[in-house]
Amino acid sequence: MNNIEAVSRKTKEKEFRKRMILSVAKELFFENSYEKTSMESIAQKAGLAKGTLYLYFSNKDELYVSLLIEGLSLLKQMMVDKANQYERYEDKFVQALAIAFYEFSLHQPQYFSLMMSFNTGNLAKIDCIKTQVTSEIDHNHNEIMSFCVSVVQQGIENGIFNPEEDPKLVVVQLWFSITGAIVMINKHIDEVETVCGVTNIYFIESIANRFLQSLKIRN
Repeated sequence: MNNIEAVSRKTKEKEFRKRMILSVAKELFFENSYEKTSMESIAQKAGLAKGTLYLYFSNKDELYVSLLIEGLSLLKQMMVDKANQYERYEDKFVQALAIAFYEFSLHQPQYFSLMMSFNTGNLAKIDCIKTQVTSEIDHNHNEIMSFCVSVVQQGIENGIFNPEEDPKLVVVQLWFSITGAIVMINKHIDEVETVCGVTNIYFIESIANRFLQSLKIRN
């Protein structure tokens, strides 16, 4: 085996071990909560010495936030996939910017919970995480925001939306509304259907559609 092959093999082994550690940490965090999971328990379940674990992640926070990065990447892909399924702009707007996020919360509840904890400041001591990791969070968040803004911008360019609208402001307003609705639905899962007589997904769609109609150019 030459030096290039040896380096390549070590790189692959290191990446495999990192992915394995993340998988174990995800299982423990989601089963036992962040507070009740220790680096020692992660190392034990992964079959590694505690010192080996620190070669890959500096602390528990960094491990936790690395999972957040995975969640953000997954959410972005779900939104892009949704947008690509529809040709009609109105459907693209509602499905990509609202329904994809709702379905993400249903199919990936652990990642959704992680994102909510991070956004509300419940993740402790994130200032001790490496700058490289926090930069990656910002990068993934900015990619999602850029995608959402591009969807709204498309509506403006196609003459559907008022050109005076600020796409970024629209995205933030819509996402705050959708996030609040999802959180409340998760806490009171049967109330929308009981009180309003509609399904949860229809309820989310109706919020996005109200935004859509409010943005349209009035004839």
